[in-house]
Amino acid sequence: MAEPAGRRVFLRDKDLASAIRGYYGARTGMLVAFWGILLGLVLAVALARKAAIAPAGHAAAWWIAAAVSALAPVAAAVLVGDRIVRRFSRGCIGRAPGPQDIRIAPRDASRQDLLGFGQRG
Repeated sequence: MAEPAGRRVFLRDKDLASAIRGYYGARTGMLVAFWGILLGLVLAVALARKAAIAPAGHAAAWWIAAAVSALAPVAAAVLVGDRIVRRFSRGCIGRAPGPQDIRIAPRDASRQDLLGFGQRG
């Protein structure tokens, strides 16, 4: 008879909960950033159209408003998204990952098998 199959868990409960929180935090942060970028740019296009048909005296103010609405909501959404990711990642083991954690693997022969036909040189 075969041995009874045991359930092998690769992540402990704390690690699993931390990974799930990190995933949901990243997803929520990206959604907030996406909607902020989308709404900011839609508002900027609407104000730019208004500036294009505005009389000469008012056009500059509309262009300035369009530029501000293109930048301010995007910056605010990215900052809010970053805060959301960091809040969800607070319970992670160790510190929350940041841009300094991005590593690029050195080029060596072990990566040759990962390249496609046209990329081998």
